[in-house]
Amino acid sequence: MNSVFRNLVENQIRSLHENDFQDFINELFLTVYGENFTPVKDKRDKGCDGILFNDTVLAVYAPANYTLAKFKRKIQKDFREYEKHWAGSYPKWQLVFNGEFTAEMIQAVDYLKSDAAKIGRLKIMAMIQDLNWSAIEKIARYLQLDNKQIIYDVIETVVADLIRSKNNPDGNFDFSKRTKIEEKIEINFSGEDIGNIKSEIGDCLRYFRLVQDVIGSYEQSKIDVLKSRVRTDIEKFSGDFKIKFDNLIDLYASTRPNDDYYKFFVRVLALYLFEQCIIGKKRGTNHAVATP
Repeated sequence: MNSVFRNLVENQIRSLHENDFQDFINELFLTVYGENFTPVKDKRDKGCDGILFNDTVLAVYAPANYTLAKFKRKIQKDFREYEKHWAGSYPKWQLVFNGEFTAEMIQAVDYLKSDAAKIGRLKIMAMIQDLNWSAIEKIARYLQLDNKQIIYDVIETVVADLIRSKNNPDGNFDFSKRTKIEEKIEINFSGEDIGNIKSEIGDCLRYFRLVQDVIGSYEQSKIDVLKSRVRTDIEKFSGDFKIKFDNLIDLYASTRPNDDYYKFFVRVLALYLFEQCIIGKKRGTNHAVATP
């Protein structure tokens, strides 16, 4: 995640307290751990806010205001409940805190259980950052964040991944050289694919400005690397343009398997480059754009 989007996520998490924070942790842990995490209802939980890997009981703490003394009283109460009701079956204990642990807090937790895991907000953010983009988008929706920033961020990631190519740059990336998209589609696609691609580009047009903003933020040499790589990679495949185009997207999306959100924006970027005449046959010619 870039710094802007990361700050939005962190600030939204910081604003969650009590049951709202526990509900968020349930959502996050279910996303991260799946069937290895079992949420526990807030009422009559007997000191257990969730069970992880069938051996760890969670205690979740997120007051609107707290002092060290209140922190100690809360975790002592939760730990006594854990010892009484859960420790016999679940030997591990984990404290999840919507803040960062001070030295005194760490000592207080360790006094109760020396091997207790301590998850503060930095670790929560690290858990989110380690997710694929599909899961991050799910968490962002849960936090009711504007999706424009996550879209910008994932497009930025797609572009950055491609720019890391070691291909040699070739010439300038001139965004002004465009053709009428309807004519270009009919040159490069045939049959029912013409209608399909027109519809798809229509759906993706609203993202093209963000793509252009992301690409335009890079220095020209890196833009040239992107241009070179895409042109070179698409010519590695045989078949008509549609086959090459689909294979190109599969190639780039393969770096992040099982991430549908990332793959969607790989396709958005590819459609944008097609619309900009970086790949595909140009209007008024029977030849594909030259490969450097």
